Amino acid sequence: MDPLISVSIYGVAVIITIFSPWWGLLVLVLGIIYHFIAYVRLGSRMQKTIRLE
Repeated sequence: MDPLISVSIYGVAVIITIFSPWWGLLVLVLGIIYHFIAYVRLGSRMQKTIRLE
């Protein structure tokens, strides 16, 4: 689900950039932050799974 949300955020950023570059940049940065948080969560889940095995 996280990749779908990330791609959606980036798509919205592209559309918003057509009308306002500054708002598009803000949405793009928020997408990058969301993407980073998703990878951190995925990494912690993988570590927990490895420890259980």
